[in-house]
Amino acid sequence: MTINNGDEFTQKLVRGFTIIERKHRKYMNHSLSQDGINNVAYSYVIIIKKNPGISQDNLADELGVNKSRVARIVRDLETVGYITREPSPGNRRQYMLKLTGSGEDLYKVIIEKSIEWGNYISLGIDEKDKESIIRIIDKILDNLDEKKVRQL
Repeated sequence: MTINNGDEFTQKLVRGFTIIERKHRKYMNHSLSQDGINNVAYSYVIIIKKNPGISQDNLADELGVNKSRVARIVRDLETVGYITREPSPGNRRQYMLKLTGSGEDLYKVIIEKSIEWGNYISLGIDEKDKESIIRIIDKILDNLDEKKVRQL
């Protein structure tokens, strides 16, 4: 395949990432629907697991979404018993987020489903090509960071 110009490259790249993300959400939604998790909440659980005590503000920064959206999803996760919110000792207006026992169990299911997804989408791709894909995606993300391109 030959890419003739920058626009063609951009269109193929964006279209590919968009389709992959849409299908990933659909797969995860279906896989986690019995756990009451929607298409974005699983990413919150993963980040909270990897950063116990993370503040809602830092979670918003990590996800690149606005604080009101984070507050809404965090409240939902707390309501169903997957996380706890505790006031930060240094700033009573901020909350520290942690997984509950049920949240830890859910995290294991999310990781299991993520591994299944990864195995599914990487069929026929050897390890060297997987490493190349990751390296290229990391470079794209670095380029976006350098240009201060942010999600709206």
